[in-house]
Amino acid sequence: MVNLLEAAYPSRFSPISVFTLHLVELKGRAHAHQGTLMAQHFTAAAPFSSINDDICTLALDKKAALIVTPFHKQYGIDGNVDHANSAIRSINLNVLDKAPCSVGIFIDRGETEGRRSVLMSHTWRNVAVIFIEGRDDAEALAFCMRIAEHPDVSVTMIHFIHKSSLYLNHQAGEENEYSEAHLINNFKNFSLNKPKIHYREEIVRDGVQTTQVISALGDTYDMVVVGRDHDLDSSVLYGLTDWSECPELGVIGDMFASSDFHFSVLVVHQQEGESLGMDDSCKLPDSPPRIVDPRVHPRFSVEEGFTSIDLHNNR
Repeated sequence: MVNLLEAAYPSRFSPISVFTLHLVELKGRAHAHQGTLMAQHFTAAAPFSSINDDICTLALDKKAALIVTPFHKQYGIDGNVDHANSAIRSINLNVLDKAPCSVGIFIDRGETEGRRSVLMSHTWRNVAVIFIEGRDDAEALAFCMRIAEHPDVSVTMIHFIHKSSLYLNHQAGEENEYSEAHLINNFKNFSLNKPKIHYREEIVRDGVQTTQVISALGDTYDMVVVGRDHDLDSSVLYGLTDWSECPELGVIGDMFASSDFHFSVLVVHQQEGESLGMDDSCKLPDSPPRIVDPRVHPRFSVEEGFTSIDLHNNR
C-alpha cells in the first residue's frame, strides 16, 4: 500500500489526504505512520458482516474520492495464492455495491521475490494502464495521469482497439472534456517529449488476441491499473465473458488475479453519480454532540489528528 501512495506522487502542489481504517473483528487498535501526505488513522471494531458499513460511512463523512481495499487473496513469494479470506471478499463485494465514491481493489504482489528491490525503495518503476472503453477505464486512466507526474516512474497506456474501428470515422463523434477521445488525446499530448510516458495501441479482433497481448506483459511492469466494468458485448472481449472466478474484479482484472502474473494490480470502479442521490444506505446517522474532535464520527476511534508523512524529502 505504501508503494501505491508513493506512485500517486503526493507533493506540496498536489497533496493527498489519506484516511486509514484498521478493520478488526471486535477489538484492535490502528497503527500510526510518520510532508506531503496527510493521514488520519481510525480503528473500526465490528463484526465482519457490517464492516463494509464502517468503510462507506467513513468515506462519506470524509468526502473521499477513492476507497482502496485489499484483494481477498494473498500471494506467496512463488506467485501462487498463499491464503484466501472469504470475509474480505464479502466486504469488497458489499463496498462495491454501496460505496459513495470510486473503489479500487488492490492485488498486492509487492513482496514477491522479483519485486523486493522495488519494495525496498518504496516505489514502482514501470506502471501500465489498460484501456478498452468505459467510465471505469477512464477513471483508471485519470489515476495513472497522476502517477505519470512522478519523475522516477514510467507509465504506459495500452489502448486495445478492435480492428473494425480502423475503418470508422473517429471524428464523427463530438469530442468534449469528458469524452474518452479527449482523455486519450490528453494522454497522448502529455506523453510528447517525455521519454518515460508511452502510448501503445494494440489492434485485436477478439478476446483471444486480447488475452495473447495481456499474457505477453510478463514481468515488464511492476503495477497494472485497469477498470473493472466494460461493455461485455465489446468485440475486444469476445469469448472472455463466459467464465469468471472473481467477477468483482471484472473480466480483465480477473485475468490478472491469476498466478501467471507477478505484478501488483489496481482494479478501479467508478461509482455512478446518479445512484448516489437515490441510495441513502450510507447516510450518516444523527449523532450526539462530539466532545473531542468534531471531524471524527463516534463509531470510529482515532489515534491522533492528521499525521504528516514525508514520502519525498526533496520536494
